Amino acid sequence: MLIHWQPGPDSEGCAVSCAISIKSWLHESRRQSELSHPRLEERFHAAKLRLKSGLHDCVARDLFHGTCTEVTNLIAEGGFKLPAWKEDNMFGQGVYFATDSSKSAQEMYTKGSNALLLCDVLLGRSCTIDGLQSDHPLKRHVKMTRHTKSGPRPFLDVDLEKVRTAGFDSVCAPRDGSMATGGVKFDEYIVYDVNQALPKYIVHFGKYGLDVAKTPVVGQGGIMRHPLFPKREFDPNDVMQMHFRVAESQFLRSLSRTAGGQTKLTKVEYVVNPRLVRDFDAQKAEFARKGLPTDVVLAFHGTKSRQVVDDILKDNFNPAFIGSATDAGFYGKGFYFSEFAETSLAYGGNQNMLLCRLLPGKTFDVNHRMDGQSIKQGYNSHRVAKNSQGYGNELVIDNPRQILPCYVLHVGALPGANSS
Repeated sequence: MLIHWQPGPDSEGCAVSCAISIKSWLHESRRQSELSHPRLEERFHAAKLRLKSGLHDCVARDLFHGTCTEVTNLIAEGGFKLPAWKEDNMFGQGVYFATDSSKSAQEMYTKGSNALLLCDVLLGRSCTIDGLQSDHPLKRHVKMTRHTKSGPRPFLDVDLEKVRTAGFDSVCAPRDGSMATGGVKFDEYIVYDVNQALPKYIVHFGKYGLDVAKTPVVGQGGIMRHPLFPKREFDPNDVMQMHFRVAESQFLRSLSRTAGGQTKLTKVEYVVNPRLVRDFDAQKAEFARKGLPTDVVLAFHGTKSRQVVDDILKDNFNPAFIGSATDAGFYGKGFYFSEFAETSLAYGGNQNMLLCRLLPGKTFDVNHRMDGQSIKQGYNSHRVAKNSQGYGNELVIDNPRQILPCYVLHVGALPGANSS
């Protein structure tokens, strides 16, 4: 039974709306539908009695799950079903949940449904796995894939029987686990008994207008700078406020749990250089003509000099300066970026960190030192220490036309945070 419900100012559902607006990236909660299904609730309560943790130590969480419209409706009516076994299931044959709505709302999961399930999930006694190849109680079930397009990678070959035999009710993969050993970027929880998950709400969300994702170019004018500051008020029609939130979201989502509790963005400079925008768009069109990937990623670059930042904003990265400030480049000759803010903060201090749009094109994954060597022939970029979702701890690009500097981030400490 589906109960369509609009939260009022005194409604308990306001917590749902708040959770979405805080945790999502470029999404706005439009409507929540409350679910009520007595048969599923009976199964859920019966599942509590089967937990290895026992009732007294049972842990339950409110977690998100994203899938297509058809499956969302089937789950709402009849509950979850286990997926078929396959190597692509990183943590085995279970149902996957996330603490962050931005993880579950990705297009690869929702297939355009613009909806998430918010569920009560019984975790019971959870096996924490920082990385599949790290030491953990289920390590003997870790295998290597043989048929995935991206090449061999570790996966956990477990089901309910194997997890329960090991004394657990679920698996927890924390976001600050080791990426080098098969960790994840977002907190994920996996249960192997479908009755341990009870769908409570369908959260219908909308995407912000395309103006946020596009860089406006006005004629042949010079550089446009927009100083942006955090606001308490939320206005999805304020494009400049949305630019601050894009930068803030990218910054916070890439921090570890520890660092994320210590820092915040105090100011963002949104910068538009029409000449660099046209160069970037032209490079993207050239990649498309050659059949190369045209996906854009956001990545950070840190430097200790404000003058260097201003020079980059004016003329982009200068190939003549490659290797002039540090070394020739451990992982190849080029400009270095990271998809993790902490990595770039170590180079640039708190006032001179750039957030750029990058066109990686065809990427070569580097697993050894390539001191001062050019980008590998046939490729457009290098990636170092990628995690299970493809985020690189370091990205190397030698062509400035594949780089569009967009934001200058000013980082400060949260009030009351301990200094490191």
